[in-house]
Amino acid sequence: MPPTGSAWLPCFLDVSMLDARGVIVHSSSTPDERLDRRSGAEVAADLGGRFLISYLRERDVKRLDDVGMAELQGVSRPIYTTPSPLASADLVATLGLPLPTLPRTFAIILDPAQIPAIIGPRRVLYGDTVEYLLPEGYPKAALVLKWPRPIA
Repeated sequence: MPPTGSAWLPCFLDVSMLDARGVIVHSSSTPDERLDRRSGAEVAADLGGRFLISYLRERDVKRLDDVGMAELQGVSRPIYTTPSPLASADLVATLGLPLPTLPRTFAIILDPAQIPAIIGPRRVLYGDTVEYLLPEGYPKAALVLKWPRPIA
């Protein structure tokens, strides 16, 4: 199913950009362990200096507020990201997200050049764009903005 509304445009451009740069985008059925593990600097070059985005639920941001974190600190658990800037209403369908009744209304912007290891890209399973896995999370230095930003 193609992305809804204007979501098709960033998805199309992301896949086209990677293809034009000769980047292999693996199929959605490729398991994590068979994807290319590369440095963040290599992925940043593939993306032409563009950033990666991680979308969050409001309750995730509230949890940060509850523990008194004025800004993000980075994470050490695996996290999925995409270069595709999308509206909240398009996220579940375009990214094939689990728990579709929990809207993602915030985004974290990450500089891939600051992330030690990145796996991918791969087509999103049940979605319409590409994803990258950060198997070790991301350091604080990778945060382009030091707090989550609301998205429409």
